[in-house]
Amino acid sequence: MFINNLLYTILTILLPLLLWLGLSIFIKKKFNSYYGVFWGLILSAFGFGALQGLAGKVYVIEGNRKVSVYRTLGTFSYQFDNQTQLVDSFQRKGSPTGIINNTKDSLLLQEIIYMDKDHYKNKPEWKELVGKIDSNYVASHAPKSYLIPNYSYQVHWIPFQTIDFFFEDEIPETLEGYGNRGITKKYWLGKLTAE
Repeated sequence: MFINNLLYTILTILLPLLLWLGLSIFIKKKFNSYYGVFWGLILSAFGFGALQGLAGKVYVIEGNRKVSVYRTLGTFSYQFDNQTQLVDSFQRKGSPTGIINNTKDSLLLQEIIYMDKDHYKNKPEWKELVGKIDSNYVASHAPKSYLIPNYSYQVHWIPFQTIDFFFEDEIPETLEGYGNRGITKKYWLGKLTAE
């Protein structure tokens, strides 16, 4: 089943809040105690996490470069413009990210790795550049790429199920504000230029 991503996010926030409110009121009336606020907060946090973790995320790319984002629960089906039918199930462990390419063009999913500038400080080819960069992270120049053929569906393991850049979005050379985490990955989805 497909659910609009925005609607699913609103529901995963509202349901735990209602659980928290209901448990708080019930325990206050039944036991004349405010422990319901505490337990409701813990249960609602677990509820939010469970609801976010249960659903997979699917990006649907249409012919006019329109990108729609959906959440999936259980089995879902989709019909491509070329009349082929897709039936899939997100009964996989973890949180996969699906990409449905409903265009006549092949698409490219590119993983861009940003590393802490300290990682580059001892490499001669980067020494001059690192001294001039104020940012915490510098983009790796050896990104991974995945081809997504026309009218096809692929599943990728993307952290936080988020594709950060699409088509003509400019990919920044540096990132700010990530502290010293080591490696940060971003993803870009666009049209394959050389066909």
